[in-house]
Amino acid sequence: MGRIIAVDEDLSGLKEALAGRGYSVVGLGEEDIKKAEAVVISGMDQNMMLMEDIKTKVPVISAEGKTQGEIIKDLEEYFENLH
Repeated sequence: MGRIIAVDEDLSGLKEALAGRGYSVVGLGEEDIKKAEAVVISGMDQNMMLMEDIKTKVPVISAEGKTQGEIIKDLEEYFENLH
């Protein structure tokens, strides 16, 4: 099983791209976020209320203004730097 990434429902194309790269993709539900190793939201403005309720020590990446490739690169760089 790949690393677990919680992804906003609005980012269905990104979900498919991540799953195709071997990541396990979950939604932004409270239980899903607890097991996620990174979180990707569609944009800070519409998601800030949600994120204030989430207590997480994993990176939260805003997809706003980024391509799928840029988001995937950000995630891969983060995971590479963990080693």
